[in-house]
Amino acid sequence: MTVVTVTVNQWHIKANATYGTNLPVICVNRYQWVDVNRGPFGDRLTRVWGPKIGETEHHYDFDVHSGYMIYDPVNKTPCGASCWMEYAE
Repeated sequence: MTVVTVTVNQWHIKANATYGTNLPVICVNRYQWVDVNRGPFGDRLTRVWGPKIGETEHHYDFDVHSGYMIYDPVNKTPCGASCWMEYAE
């Protein structure tokens, strides 16, 4: 099952505000899988990301049919995001 992450590029937001550019800020990445495990006491999550599929897509808007938001500052996405939307394709 392909896993899709949707993140916001803070550097594009900063560049748009600073230089008046109009760079797309929504980033979409696809991975072959993600493995989520809980620690022995159920208190700590670890994420292992599978191989990335294709290049990062950049959008001004992006329609998500169903998914959920994740905030995990310890186990960030491969691109370094600590907050993202995730859903399966």
